[in-house]
Amino acid sequence: MVTRMALLAAIPLALARPHRADAARLTQVAEGPKATALVVDGSGSMHYRRGSQDLFALARKEARHRLADLSANEPATALLCSAAAGPPAPPTEDRSALLDAIDSFAVTEEPADLAGCIERAAQALGQSDVPGKRIVVFTDLQQTDWDLGRSPPTVPTPQGNVRPELEIVDVAKGPMPNLALSDLTVTPSSAVGAHGYQFAFTVHNFSAEAAANVSVNLEVAGQVVARGFCDLGPFELQRKTLAATLAPGAVAEGRVVLPADNLPEDDAIPFVVPVPRQAHALLIDGAPSSLRYLDEAFFVQTALEAAGNAVSVQTVDPEALSAQDLDGSAVDVVALLNVRSLGKDASSALKRFVERGGGLLVAMGDRVDPEALNETLGALLPAQLRLVKTAAQPAPMPGEPAEGSITAQAPTHFTHVDFTSALFSGFGGGASEGLLDTRVYRYLLVEPPPRDVEILASYDDGAPAVLLGHRQAGQVLVFTTSLAREWTDWPIRASFVPVIQQAVLLLAHLEQEQPPKIELVGSSHVFRDGDRAPIAARAASGANIPILRSVDGHPRIERLPEVGLVQVKLTGPDGRGREERESDIPVAFDPRESDTRRLDPREVTARYGGVVRSSADSANATSFRQLPFWMELLVLAVVLFSTEALLAA
Repeated sequence: MVTRMALLAAIPLALARPHRADAARLTQVAEGPKATALVVDGSGSMHYRRGSQDLFALARKEARHRLADLSANEPATALLCSAAAGPPAPPTEDRSALLDAIDSFAVTEEPADLAGCIERAAQALGQSDVPGKRIVVFTDLQQTDWDLGRSPPTVPTPQGNVRPELEIVDVAKGPMPNLALSDLTVTPSSAVGAHGYQFAFTVHNFSAEAAANVSVNLEVAGQVVARGFCDLGPFELQRKTLAATLAPGAVAEGRVVLPADNLPEDDAIPFVVPVPRQAHALLIDGAPSSLRYLDEAFFVQTALEAAGNAVSVQTVDPEALSAQDLDGSAVDVVALLNVRSLGKDASSALKRFVERGGGLLVAMGDRVDPEALNETLGALLPAQLRLVKTAAQPAPMPGEPAEGSITAQAPTHFTHVDFTSALFSGFGGGASEGLLDTRVYRYLLVEPPPRDVEILASYDDGAPAVLLGHRQAGQVLVFTTSLAREWTDWPIRASFVPVIQQAVLLLAHLEQEQPPKIELVGSSHVFRDGDRAPIAARAASGANIPILRSVDGHPRIERLPEVGLVQVKLTGPDGRGREERESDIPVAFDPRESDTRRLDPREVTARYGGVVRSSADSANATSFRQLPFWMELLVLAVVLFSTEALLAA
């Protein structure tokens, strides 16, 4: 009879699915109920992965478990700690609403202020009448998100401010080694060549272990165009540079990328580079020769052809130049190379060509007649030409006897070079040696130029070497020495090719501009003066980003929400919106979140006066769990049924 009665009692009890409190729950009951704030860290470092899940998913899971652990008379509130998070709602006993709130939390890619979030949680707890106060923080303890300089939080109550109980749940459970990229800058580089760019960036090793032979790829349109390697010691960083020549007349979209690790968001930085179109150059060869190395246009043509399809080149004799070659043609730049003089019609056509926006390059040589050029091109030249000066006898050309060819005089060199100009911008610092070592044996002296003429380089004696003048919409660039071998050895030096390429791009108004700035996630973006009006913006995930109007009238994006390329739709000529790749905004991960070094829980404990309970595993935290034992009742029912059957037999 007793067995049958126990069996009948065990079955309905099991179907009711009862729970029993563990020892921690008994302690909580003894202390009384507490209003609880659950704070979930939503900062960028919470993207860090442990196995198949990121830390944020683990934090939300632990927050749901912790909510289930609370007794029915303990109100709670939930707060996502992120840069864009607002104040939490007042504590409530509606568990369904709290679970929905936790499930709606989404991790960001920005830093978060954990100390500030704890303060907001403490203020929210002041809206509950329950005397006990508790704050539980689910975090990876990444140090840059904590400001331990603040005072410990207090909860306002009718009896005065009280210190809440603070519990830290460490979802990372240990070190988080990480390799990261930061601080990518993209700059045009004439040293690389026409349409050449340098990509400088920093590689970080946030790990106690050294990282050897770390590869870094430069990708354009999904293709690797350059690769580098670096070795990093524990917690070491290294500045690296990769270079590439990009296709002209296109917008190069790509990224610098590391091998993927547990925090892939900081393993790549995107970029956008609008590359100028192809330039068309017409070379007027004033001293043609059947021997290529003696031909006046040989070195200039070779330098421009080395630019690939960045510059197209056509070479003609001075006698073959006609007005039809310049009027209405597709030529961007005309180069007069050791040309004695031009006819009246050709000179007039050249003047119209420059004033419409064309570029003129003039280089000297032993056939130049200064008086004749002054007469025909004087209105275009930046300064009037005078006479030839010999610093030393020119070096012998190949096949010429060397004896008696060099006097005791020393050749001159380029000095006072304007490395801020587009022409020489790639030769600052240590890269200038190949330019400043150039030997110049002869050059043409000029009259003092007007104030509006730029002297981009001089010789040792101060005489101008390179002059740039502006004539209405066009520009005129004059080299007072030769661009062949008769007066200088510059054409056989490495600096010659990039300077000549950059000279043509400069004169064609196709000089490489600074690519768009790479923004950090979470920052704002203001559209520049002269930009067409933006209509819409879309993040890499496809989410729409609102475009606001600033106080000063400039359109702006208040917050760039995620890493990747933001596509911007601009107003087209027809008034409709159209997407243009050069308007895309590259957005990079915040390097503060890449620094995955963690706080020692004892630091937090010391700051909060010993009331912090830190845990490497939330299962070992001081919280309680309601442990189900209805399965045990079902097992007991089976045992009782078997026992009853044996007794009945």
